[in-house]
Amino acid sequence: MSIKGNKIGINEIATALGISKSTVSRALNNHPKISEATKQKVLKQAQQLGYQPSIPDLISNKESQSIALVIPHSENIFFTEIISSVREACKLKNYSLFVCESHYDIATEKKCIEQIKALEFKALIYVAHHKTEDLESLNYLAKAGFPVSIIHESPLKSSVSTVILDVHQSFYDSILHLKSNGAERIGLIIDEKENSICHQVEELFEPMLKKEELKYNPDFVCLNDLGTLNIQSTIDRFFAGKQKPNALIFNSYNHAYKAYQYIKMKRLSEEEVLIMSLNSSQVMHYAKPNITYLQLQGAKLGNEATKLVFRQINKGPRTSTKVFFSRLIIKSSSIRV
Repeated sequence: MSIKGNKIGINEIATALGISKSTVSRALNNHPKISEATKQKVLKQAQQLGYQPSIPDLISNKESQSIALVIPHSENIFFTEIISSVREACKLKNYSLFVCESHYDIATEKKCIEQIKALEFKALIYVAHHKTEDLESLNYLAKAGFPVSIIHESPLKSSVSTVILDVHQSFYDSILHLKSNGAERIGLIIDEKENSICHQVEELFEPMLKKEELKYNPDFVCLNDLGTLNIQSTIDRFFAGKQKPNALIFNSYNHAYKAYQYIKMKRLSEEEVLIMSLNSSQVMHYAKPNITYLQLQGAKLGNEATKLVFRQINKGPRTSTKVFFSRLIIKSSSIRV
């Protein structure tokens, strides 16, 4: 959280982290003797405090080999996969990565993008979302010959290279799969409605149900901002009436897992409730129940977006579009026994 009314500088960052001012200065300037973990810790604290890189505390390092990644946040499995893959691709080229988390705040994004060129980053990778207003600043960078790539849900009217994730077919496959296993009343629970993937799923949900002659019930749809969902109260509300859902789709694997356990524990339904989510963690593949999910290809998207900017760094401005498709991974949580 930023400290309003006060200028945030190196002193404040150092005090908050309990480290020296020289360490903060070197981290902000991508000094080779400062570890990647310390750099990320300093950059994250600077962002949380509202530190603006344009102030005199930060002197641009002209020898810096850094790429900037602007992303909504790092708490979502999909986004962590993107961050990890971009970081690994950068390491292979001896580049460091600066991650700017906007938390869906357009003003934060614009400030960050405005400083990217001034601070002599070599390229920008931008993960778009539902709140994205326009691409004027990104187009400006691209037209100036600055390497830029975007990860988004659909083609964009811009001069910027774009990596697209299409979830249409796999989400339709999900509806067909649930229906084939006896689902007649399907609910949708999203706790991150600004996420472009969640927005895409939200728009597809009702027409796909109707296409398969399944009833759409608005009482079985919950759309929340990030971090505001109470999973137990939401499940209680869904199962309070005479009509109860017999299948639930979550954008969060963790919520899907918690809901499954809660429904079983409270015995909220006399019939088996099918469960699926929009993504999964490799670690959770061994958990029980094994949750059905859409594989969102975060690692592939991040890797491709990085390839696009390195191609621009090495060969000059060029615009290209690459499309990836999510896949339905069926596990035991969505199969009627």
